[in-house]
Amino acid sequence: MNKISFLCTAVGLAFVSSSASAMKITDSWVNFREAYMSGSEQFQTKIEYGMKVDDNLYFSIQNTSGQGKHLDEFNNRYNETEVNYKIPLASRLFFWPGFVFNWGSNGSAFDPYIKLGVQVTDNFMLIGGYRYNQNNYQSYDNYGNYTEDSNQEINLWADLNVTDRIWMEYNFTYHKRDKDFRYGNGTTESYEHTLALSYKIDDRFTPYIDVSQLDKASNGDDENRVRIGLYYHF
Repeated sequence: MNKISFLCTAVGLAFVSSSASAMKITDSWVNFREAYMSGSEQFQTKIEYGMKVDDNLYFSIQNTSGQGKHLDEFNNRYNETEVNYKIPLASRLFFWPGFVFNWGSNGSAFDPYIKLGVQVTDNFMLIGGYRYNQNNYQSYDNYGNYTEDSNQEINLWADLNVTDRIWMEYNFTYHKRDKDFRYGNGTTESYEHTLALSYKIDDRFTPYIDVSQLDKASNGDDENRVRIGLYYHF
């Protein structure tokens, strides 16, 4: 871990720890998830620890590793820390400022974001978000130049609590890269669609699954993804 990675992680942990000592941890969990991408033909595993403080402050730290095409490899892809804070603007209107910081063998990236959510009904919520992703390392662009890359995201989430145990979500994501970089589809724009479903077995265990259409992989093939995971709440 480089000095910048260590500093950002330490600051995040110190902030959450000091907040948690003054307030109350209302939820904490471990999340284990396995994913498969069809175009890349790659398996990935994520292990995450997260918490909420007073239901408003969110913190998580995770590691994602790759297992290759046949689950016979282990590549430490990246580590990630996320922090956000939920601010009520009205009885059914919420605002979240936050950031994601990740680091791996290539370098690090800092991604600030904002979200705005509307509780349409007691069991249905709409959220819109904007995120700016800045890579703090260099890579080759579409013209062979070695430079830093950045991209922007616009997200829309539609969350539905079908029952007190069943939860569904649709997520649309629009990506826009710097003009000198390209996605797998050969352009600077990419679109993603994700449908997620979870079932709360009890206060401890919540398994989930999501399926995504991720446009094109780097080899130009259609990229679809399936993720299966389990939350364990303490």
